[in-house]
Amino acid sequence: MKHLFILLGAVLSSVLLGCSGITQPESNPPPAAPQGLRSINGDHQITLEWEPVQDPDLAGYYIYCYSKFLWDWGWWMWILATKGDENFEYKRVGQVPASTTRFLHQDLYNGITYIYRVSAFDTKGKEGPRSPYILDTPRDEGYGVKLWAAREDWTGGEKSENESGFIFLSAEVCPWYGADILFWYGEGEKFPMMYVNDGWIQEYGPVKSLQELQGIDQLPKEGWKSKIRLSEGYAYIVYIPGPISYHYAALRVTELGEDAESYYVVFDWVYQPDHDNPQL
Repeated sequence: MKHLFILLGAVLSSVLLGCSGITQPESNPPPAAPQGLRSINGDHQITLEWEPVQDPDLAGYYIYCYSKFLWDWGWWMWILATKGDENFEYKRVGQVPASTTRFLHQDLYNGITYIYRVSAFDTKGKEGPRSPYILDTPRDEGYGVKLWAAREDWTGGEKSENESGFIFLSAEVCPWYGADILFWYGEGEKFPMMYVNDGWIQEYGPVKSLQELQGIDQLPKEGWKSKIRLSEGYAYIVYIPGPISYHYAALRVTELGEDAESYYVVFDWVYQPDHDNPQL
């Protein structure tokens, strides 16, 4: 009889727990979603980083990506603001072991925006929820461009006339007319200035390398000028208007000098081919 009471008690306890809706916690839940997902865009590549997930059975991370080749920055902002990313068909583009919280996504199209999420999985194959999304856009870059200052009195020689301007989209050194930016020594000016044809330029500040310019997503709203005096080791943000849209670029001055004919400037640069997109 004693064994019968024990059995009835166990059955009754199970029934009561089931009726009350109480469920026992999973003994080995999947890892939590990674936090702090961030990106660094480059030339045909994007680097992702995130905070490590604390789980004793953690085995690694899955990386997911979604993109549409024909969509531009304005579309992304509208879609994400109105509909979010719930209907996006993310594809798994890679995985890394638990010891790594960094992933390099290469062979991308510059000017195309990519959206990412990251999840964690454990040694038993259980995958946790995905992180909040992040988006970034690869962009063009170049190094060691040299321009010669064109003089208003045309005394700078052939180099000053034909090598004083630069077009970011084609990465082309050209004459000052028709260029995006031009190195110009105007009448009454003590030093040559960097001009933007129908656009604007602004000092960003001193930087040690072009890599420090990566990840510029919030551009200044004030302080733009049509021309500016350059300083070695400083970076500058450039606003380039077009017929129906505009583009952003940036340059870092690596050298300023002169010879018998004219002044020159050497700089590295980045350019975002996607119009209206501030991600440099």
